[in-house]
Amino acid sequence: MKNQTTSITLPLIIVCSIIFTVVSLCGSLVGATVYYVDSISGDDGDDGTTINSAWQTFEAIHNKIYGAEAFIAGDSILFKRGQSWQGNRLAIEEIHGTASSPIIFGAYGAGAKPVFNLIVPQNLSWEHQSDNIWKASNPPGYHPERLLKNGVEILRANNSGELGSTFLWLYEVTDSSNELYLYSLDDPGDATIEYNAVNPNNSNASLSPIIISDSSHILIENLDIQGGWTGIHITEGVNNIRIYNLQIGKYSSNGINIYSGENIVIDNCDFNNHFTLDYSMGATTRESSKRGSGDGIVIYGLAEGVIKHSSFTNWGHASINIDGGPEIQVSGVRIFDNTLTSPDICYGGRIAVDDAHHCELFNNRIIDTSVQSQLNGHSNHYHHNIFINTRSSPLNINNEIDAGIDVADYSNTAVYGNTYENNLVANTEGVGIQLSGNNLRPVHDNIFRNNIVYNCGLLPIPRISGIGITIASNEDPDIPTSDNHFLTNLVYNDNTEDTYSFRGTISNAKGFNQFNGSDGFTLADNIGANPLFKDMENGDYQLEKASPCRNAGTETLAILDYYGNTVPIGIRPDIGIHELNELSSILLFIPALLHLRDAE
Repeated sequence: MKNQTTSITLPLIIVCSIIFTVVSLCGSLVGATVYYVDSISGDDGDDGTTINSAWQTFEAIHNKIYGAEAFIAGDSILFKRGQSWQGNRLAIEEIHGTASSPIIFGAYGAGAKPVFNLIVPQNLSWEHQSDNIWKASNPPGYHPERLLKNGVEILRANNSGELGSTFLWLYEVTDSSNELYLYSLDDPGDATIEYNAVNPNNSNASLSPIIISDSSHILIENLDIQGGWTGIHITEGVNNIRIYNLQIGKYSSNGINIYSGENIVIDNCDFNNHFTLDYSMGATTRESSKRGSGDGIVIYGLAEGVIKHSSFTNWGHASINIDGGPEIQVSGVRIFDNTLTSPDICYGGRIAVDDAHHCELFNNRIIDTSVQSQLNGHSNHYHHNIFINTRSSPLNINNEIDAGIDVADYSNTAVYGNTYENNLVANTEGVGIQLSGNNLRPVHDNIFRNNIVYNCGLLPIPRISGIGITIASNEDPDIPTSDNHFLTNLVYNDNTEDTYSFRGTISNAKGFNQFNGSDGFTLADNIGANPLFKDMENGDYQLEKASPCRNAGTETLAILDYYGNTVPIGIRPDIGIHELNELSSILLFIPALLHLRDAE
């Protein structure tokens, strides 16, 4: 009987344990509610808890947020697909989910993502000035960043001398007034003029379709965010935010601004600025950011964030811009598997890192940008990234020719302790990798190893043509570039073997290595040879078996290559983004051979 009792008791205990576990897992969802928002058929007077009793506007959401019973962990606020909400911002403030039950702002139904849009028609009165110039008698009290006429964006002038047939509008601020001018062949009174809808008495945050503050464990997904000074503005007291599968940036100046936060994840988003400032126009226009197109993501303060699996198109300053300020308020950010491109911009699209530490950037593709990527800060790890077709902007700042990767101190702290390894830089108009000698603070103790620089220095300029790696001369001896390390890099150019430059002396790899020890630099085992890619023309940067990059690298921090192979497979790492796995196949075959031998 004792054994029989035990056999009955044990299953009962197991069943009770399962029930307890299920109840525990669901406990955090007790009382959680799904709320629906329908901009056409909804009614803010309803409770919002069913599709047929949906709310209509953001006001109903705000009443709940600021009311006696705010949203709780597990609640969802879902917007109907195929609809839009114009002219208002969604303020997500002082609400908190949990790690297992975030508060969700998302979508329901079928069709296109719900649109939050601050670009709306404006009621303007126009006075004719001279020729084809018109002036608004009731201008906005703030600076519109981007403006549409009859549904088509028109380019902004930066001064009255530019105002004409190319740059069609101008907003001027004087000590006594704000003026809005428009170039138009006809009276614009009958035209539809649209730009950001804001409250000019509020801060820039009011120029955002979504603002998040003093909130945690929030998921924002499946939305289309348009217009605004920035699409999403994240400020103080924010942590554990996930932004997933958004379209963001159409008619915006910036996509996302992060002023302060912890554990913010941006995943699988499409940052498309829908802005065009043709490269050929650069001789008169220079930076696109001065025309209303800024950064896809700009980060001023963030700890332990992630940006992954996202695309960035046609941003006028940088696709991703990290600037932690003099106190370096950005750390532990991981940026990987993103594509950055700005083919239609005359100055922009890069990735820029300044004043950040202990960040990791890897497996990103920076393609067809028109300004160099800046990878600075300290104690950061930059590896297995691809920089292809970086071109230079006409009339670039200080008439410099842009590099693929530029390491220079533009900001608030010295650049040191960074590791740049196993990156690919190819087909840049300027040099591939440039270590600047013109800095605000010292640049020292950085490691450059196992990088491939291929066919760079495309412009026929003496100090640029054919050069893959440049270590520039110090322009100020009190701010030295010194004690950096260049190890086992490969630089190749179809037209010349002289692909390295040290302090103005251009040479081949052997000549470059002979400067080892100068100013504390370590220059060793750098080579000049064709890396032998499988199919460079079609974007296959894997190595052929005969590649000189095989087992030619030096020890890395990275443990996986761009393609997911273990690093190293052989005795030494390979140079470049691909760790050739031919050796692993041989090693796997050896046990089989030994087994056959033993069987005989």
